[in-house]
Amino acid sequence: RRSDRERDRAASELDAAATAAAKWRDRADASEAAALAADASRRADAAKTRRALEEQNHQLGAARGVVEAERAERHRAELTLGAEVNALRDALAAATRDGREQLADAAAARESLRRGGGALRGAPG
Repeated sequence: RRSDRERDRAASELDAAATAAAKWRDRADASEAAALAADASRRADAAKTRRALEEQNHQLGAARGVVEAERAERHRAELTLGAEVNALRDALAAATRDGREQLADAAAARESLRRGGGALRGAPG
């Protein structure tokens, strides 16, 4: 009987150990599954963040292209306006020279007429 009790106690202890081992195995499996799920979640979040950053980078590149195009257009406009201003300045300078020459010619003609005597008598002078 003693050996039966010892055998029963040993069997009971073996069952308890097997149950404890199964619980530990289940906990380890659950822990591993949780770690895998967490890792998959982190990878999914990282992929989502990467996609968002790539989209933002694409939008930034497009905006940068628009800014560069506007900058180039402004530069072309500045060059065109600068050339127009220079042409107007040159035309004004030429007109001023012509006007001064005409004024000098008119003054010389008037002086010549005054000295020469009189074709402009009665004209204000």
